[in-house]
Amino acid sequence: MTRVPFQEAVTLVKGQLDIVEIISRHLPLKRAGRNYLGLCPFHPDKHPSMNVSREKGLFKCFSCGEGGDALSFLMKIERKTFGEVIRELAEAQGVDIEQDGVAAQEADRRRDLSQRLLTLNQEAQAYFEAQFAEPSGAMARCYCDERGFPKEILQRFGLGFAPPGWENLTRRLLESQSFVRANPDLLVDAGLASPRQADGERPAHAAGGATGGGYYDRFRNRLTIPIHDDAGRIVAFGARALAPEDKPKYLNSPETALYQKSRLLYGLFAARETIRQQRDVILMEGYFDVIRAHQCGLTQAVGVCGTALTEQHVKLLMRWGVERLYLAFDADEAGQKAALAAIATLEGIPAASELTIRVAQIPEGKDPDDFLRARGDQARDAFGDILQAAPAALDFQCLRALHGLNLMEPEGRIKAAARLTPTLAAVSQPVKRQEYVARYAHRIGVRPEDLTLEIRRWLRLHGRETGESASYEGRSARGAFRDKFVDEKGGEKAGKKQFVSTGAISERQRRFHNRTGLTPGAPSLSDGRPLPRHQAAERTLLSLLFLSPESYKMIRPIVETCVFEDNTLQSLAGVLQGASLSGDDVHGESVERVIQAVNEALNGRFQDEPAVLSELENAFTDVVFYADALSEQLGLAALSPSEAAHVARQEAQKCQTALDERQRLQALRALADQTREREQQARQIPDAPQTPLLEALYEFRDQVTRVKSSGYSHQEI
Repeated sequence: MTRVPFQEAVTLVKGQLDIVEIISRHLPLKRAGRNYLGLCPFHPDKHPSMNVSREKGLFKCFSCGEGGDALSFLMKIERKTFGEVIRELAEAQGVDIEQDGVAAQEADRRRDLSQRLLTLNQEAQAYFEAQFAEPSGAMARCYCDERGFPKEILQRFGLGFAPPGWENLTRRLLESQSFVRANPDLLVDAGLASPRQADGERPAHAAGGATGGGYYDRFRNRLTIPIHDDAGRIVAFGARALAPEDKPKYLNSPETALYQKSRLLYGLFAARETIRQQRDVILMEGYFDVIRAHQCGLTQAVGVCGTALTEQHVKLLMRWGVERLYLAFDADEAGQKAALAAIATLEGIPAASELTIRVAQIPEGKDPDDFLRARGDQARDAFGDILQAAPAALDFQCLRALHGLNLMEPEGRIKAAARLTPTLAAVSQPVKRQEYVARYAHRIGVRPEDLTLEIRRWLRLHGRETGESASYEGRSARGAFRDKFVDEKGGEKAGKKQFVSTGAISERQRRFHNRTGLTPGAPSLSDGRPLPRHQAAERTLLSLLFLSPESYKMIRPIVETCVFEDNTLQSLAGVLQGASLSGDDVHGESVERVIQAVNEALNGRFQDEPAVLSELENAFTDVVFYADALSEQLGLAALSPSEAAHVARQEAQKCQTALDERQRLQALRALADQTREREQQARQIPDAPQTPLLEALYEFRDQVTRVKSSGYSHQEI
């Protein structure tokens, strides 16, 4: 046969096509004048709306608008590429296409091998089906009866029986096929036989002895299940043991030139038309799950062939127009882990982002086969209810993360936040992430901003900050700081303070927020006590230094004018001011340089005081980590560096105002103490003049009035 280039083959193939004959293979056509009419397969069509013209070689649906020539029809209906359609038609027409980069002899060898393996599989299937009906197949028929499979479904899926014995199929194929006698290794290539082993795994009188080799049947005393590719060709077999002593329970064909389990889905050939029409698919684990689903009318079910879901599986499904994917795995722990693994695979496939993924929740202890069989005539509706209620993939991941936790206890809420964090951190879409953060923060009883803070910390500690979190200059520089305070497994080192959610916002925190504009609820310490409100303002002020180089330059002068009530933070502020880094030197990676300078200053100043050094390091850790939460709360990621610095400065001025109010309150307390002391002194002197006491009370009243005008309530004063 003469080989022709691909473009020439296209011309030859198209010249021999009859569009009416091609379309008639897939749907009935009725002659209407010079043209033909039929129901359009590309949309739900009740009245014939597809018009086919043999003269023009075109088809057109006047309802959905689909149209084209015979090749485009085959590409749409069979979900194949142009090259695949041309090569299949060329092979059917006897046109041999040149293959780029492959020698002619190699192309012949591959084609001949594929054809011979298909022939062997087809003959093996005929043999297995015949044996199923023989007296020797009684055990297989009994097993199918016990599982409630009717004869019609057994025939539709081609179940058969491989009888006991070492060389039943092997001898048959050697006798019937001359190419097998010439090359018995083809039995192994097809996955139907295994080579003779030196350890005597099979009897010494194996078939093929004339060639000096030896082969024995791979499938023995098993119920056989043919595996088709999406074109309907038998490419492999699965087999279920019938005797308890036979191991393993399920035995599949090895991978061959025809069969790669990572690229093939069981039942797709039977399900593809329903999938194409409904745009959804039910993915199951077992052969019998899929067979039972089809028996119950769920004809969009397919299964993985003893392997995990792969990218090739997903692409294969999307070729058939899948928009909704339901994972219907077993309800046991292994099945739930398989569902999580499948979701992880889907998350790593960019094209899969277009899919709606849901996880069917089969009742505990059941697999889809058991569930459907128990429901009888109501099976389809019952499973439809499960699909209707199936949670989205992300909800399933979150619910699995919360499984077994007591959310009524603080320890349970802390563990829940830790488990949810990696899952929510993997969500790249900001709006979607915040939606789920709000939903599950409410579910576990913490504030959304606290859960968001945990996510930001997790992303930073694992070096996986998204573009949104890393876009603000200087924030990623703090990643170097974790080396000192974070262990290799991503957790904070022993002795360091932990951030935990503080729960609901207290009334005092709310009043503080309304008065100052500061976001209440800075991260609490490991004992769960919320920070005093003025200490929260002090920590916020110090954290604002670490947002960006610009914020450092703007806020450092404010920090230098403030007096901190917390002695540790006051010492830390002094270290920051004395760090060997001037405002004029701030540029580039300055945040990291500030951190490094502060660490050097801490170690240099308090090297001989380990207890004080440890306390200051802990405070510094909290300040640096809290900077990310501030950036998130203030929405700085969406601003330019200069705009963000001005927002940070405004926030710093609010903190300064709060600290000034604290100083006025302290003065008011001192005045109140003096007033009480003067009152006591006056009461000890009989007939003493009241003028000094009244003057003190009037002065106290005026101070109270001034403080109340700042927003403090009478009860707080």
